[in-house]
Amino acid sequence: MKTKKYFFCLFIVLLIMENGEGDNANTCDTKHFNETKQVREKEFVDDSFYLNVTADSKYSSKFEVIFEVCEKLETTPQCTFTWRKPSNNITIVHWNPGNETICSARYHDVNSSLDMFEFHISQLVRRHLSFLKLSITASNEEPKTLSLLCLEVLYQPKVTSLAVDDNEVTGDYLINEGQEITVTCFFEKGRPAANFYLMNKNGKELKRADNDKNISLTVAVLCEDDWPIIRCEGERSEYNRSVAILVRCAVQFVDNSTQILNSLLLDDITLRVKAHTIVINSCLLTSVSLEDRAIKKVNCTLKGKPPDLELTIHLRNETNIVQGNWMLLLENEKGLAKTTLRVTSSK
Repeated sequence: MKTKKYFFCLFIVLLIMENGEGDNANTCDTKHFNETKQVREKEFVDDSFYLNVTADSKYSSKFEVIFEVCEKLETTPQCTFTWRKPSNNITIVHWNPGNETICSARYHDVNSSLDMFEFHISQLVRRHLSFLKLSITASNEEPKTLSLLCLEVLYQPKVTSLAVDDNEVTGDYLINEGQEITVTCFFEKGRPAANFYLMNKNGKELKRADNDKNISLTVAVLCEDDWPIIRCEGERSEYNRSVAILVRCAVQFVDNSTQILNSLLLDDITLRVKAHTIVINSCLLTSVSLEDRAIKKVNCTLKGKPPDLELTIHLRNETNIVQGNWMLLLENEKGLAKTTLRVTSSK
């Protein structure tokens, strides 16, 4: 029964043939793979081959075994094993520096008519590796394939970047009210392939990817809207990204109901507000109940991460806040917001 791994390798073979196998000496020769294996990127894959050489074999006096990898449809040698009688020593040459390829071998003198050899390979798996190949040659003849291992490299899906109107973003993005923007998520679907989505901050799907590279969504936001956080997520994704859309608007009080204060126990009070910045131009109180509508400046601070902020009004040292209704006026660069405070007495 043919497995999914087999058909994956068959697809790679067809892809190599379609890209001109035979026209380039370095093109992968992969028509007759004898084993398939699923491996994970950045891990090591091990392969071993046992060779028996009889006294009447053309390899009985000397041979060279070549270990090659097929990567991005091209073959590159990683190490060679050279053996000659009568020394019976196996010389190993690594073609690339570092420790991504580890080659070892053992010789067994079974008897006068039979020699046995063990070849062991440990290869770091890179994403575009497709085949591991061992071949043998004597003198200058065309190498003969001993082993051809097809690799299906598994790697995690991940979001690679998130952009708004072609500007890569990592957190917040500030826009004008009503401005139309396009949020684009770029990703690697991984193997096995994962589905990718754009979602809102509540986890509701906004759009699903219909290709293998990116997904886009166009939005426009008003001041009174619930300002969105758009998140790009993939199933099993190694990395996900999100962007919070902030809108240049006058500060907004989240709760517009009248706040009740005790005139005998005036203290700092905290109100929830929505704004794109923590910068305040002015914070003012004016009495609604008294004939004297003089405007009084009070000390206020905004804290938090936009747009969800807390406004603290410092009233502890204010001595002329009397009973009645007061209007709090809060202004930022884009305009003014109002809310009512009611000061009452307590017996």
